[in-house]
Amino acid sequence: FNELWVYHPFHVVGPLLQNTRMNRANRARGESYLLKSKIEHDMPSLTVDIVPHGGKGDATVLQGQISSWTLRISNLGTAPASNVTLKTNAPWMNIAQTNRKETRATSHCIGPSGTLMRLPLEKKTAEDGIDND
Repeated sequence: FNELWVYHPFHVVGPLLQNTRMNRANRARGESYLLKSKIEHDMPSLTVDIVPHGGKGDATVLQGQISSWTLRISNLGTAPASNVTLKTNAPWMNIAQTNRKETRATSHCIGPSGTLMRLPLEKKTAEDGIDND
């Protein structure tokens, strides 16, 4: 996807200053901290790629058809990610673990709609000789 950048100036007024008579009479305002933020801790930054298994696959899958895709998740942030959930448009998708047959695929869906899934992540690091994918 291409990037889209949007700029919108906010006019947020600060609180009325009541510390002196002059400030009260002139309705002076202090600085607003409403839109300020400060990140003090490391955060994960996840990227997700969905690619056809084996480099080939149809973009359209009909009801009842089985199509194998690889879900590749990379953490480019400075902190580990845990308890990752995935929201999909297609309900009740199954996740087959690596080196397992399709019959052993498990549904990790949460809730009645089947479009929210808890991902079974395994920690793999570059120290183990494996990429962080």
